[in-house]
Amino acid sequence: MIFLITLPKGWVSHPNLINKQNDIIKINQLGWVSPTLGTSINKMKLINLKTGAISIGESEISLFDEFDKVYKQVGQQMKLAEQRLGIDEYNIKDVKVGEDLLTLRLIFIQRTLKSVEIYIQFNGLEEPNSWNDWTEQFELKKKAKQNEWIDNQVGKKRIFNWGMIKSSFDRKCGYSSIIIRRD
Repeated sequence: MIFLITLPKGWVSHPNLINKQNDIIKINQLGWVSPTLGTSINKMKLINLKTGAISIGESEISLFDEFDKVYKQVGQQMKLAEQRLGIDEYNIKDVKVGEDLLTLRLIFIQRTLKSVEIYIQFNGLEEPNSWNDWTEQFELKKKAKQNEWIDNQVGKKRIFNWGMIKSSFDRKCGYSSIIIRRD
């Protein structure tokens, strides 16, 4: 069986692995690696701990990047969500990290990336189908899973030189998300 996956920036295939037979993974038409390397890709980090850069496919964006720079990196994936005086919000949907599916909301103020909100659709956690099915208990459960997800991404630390990351539950709006920003 062959699986198509994307390598993080800077990773390369190893030519000695080409000779393996039943346990080969095809990587973006670039080469071949073993399933053990594929497993480590599933545990890939979305957030670079040193810089705070966020990996989206083969691209990286960072807080305080200008809109044009972000657009050059991930513009094909960005969909305008909301615009108001000096604030533009774009969604990037279907970002796969491990077993979970993410939507990233990029928030630009005066055309500078000021924060990123991450909405996670956790594998194995069934989302409500409608507002009638929504419960606060579900969102609190999701917030707890978000805290675990953050721990897996960055450890217990939440404040860094590049900014901060936190799990948030907004009772008024009825949703939970992860927020990355510089205070």
